[in-house]
Amino acid sequence: MSIRNVWTAWLGFGIWMSGCVYLAPIDEEPEPEDKMPYIDVLSGVNPSMGLVNINLSLGGNQEFVISKYGDDNAEQELYHREVIDMRLAGETNNPVYAIAPKIKQPDARDKISYNFPACQFAQSYPGAIAEGKMINFYVLISDAPFSHQNQLFSSMDFSQPFETTDKNRAVWVEWTLQFMGVCPSK
Repeated sequence: MSIRNVWTAWLGFGIWMSGCVYLAPIDEEPEPEDKMPYIDVLSGVNPSMGLVNINLSLGGNQEFVISKYGDDNAEQELYHREVIDMRLAGETNNPVYAIAPKIKQPDARDKISYNFPACQFAQSYPGAIAEGKMINFYVLISDAPFSHQNQLFSSMDFSQPFETTDKNRAVWVEWTLQFMGVCPSK
């Protein structure tokens, strides 16, 4: 069959085939990948992570600041909380304390700041917040709500204050606090 005959056959086929032209739907952009939040641990955390000495004789107040953090999914709310683990100091009665989570809206991502009032905590945990003792202090950030809103956790499952509704979506920074001196008496 010559090219002319093929062309004629195709045109004839087209004439006999009447119907609608169907256009496939235009694919919308896929949902962006949900990425975990991030913390700039090198220049966005004060004091630097590691050992922090706290002088109880001066009141024992220490501020922890995260100034550089975020989420590549800029429209997401971020949740944050502090977790205090007193097991290192030998505390066995409710050794893990976490504040209720707070929310940062996408358009209000200013610094996250927590003041740790050691001498105030010493009233409830005198054995853990004392000369020479050490505890661990964490600040967590997540793009999903935390699963547990509790403030006191047993040492049986330390992961509970870190859990989110999306499973393992929290990032954190950590300090070890070492206490010196004695809190002033009131």
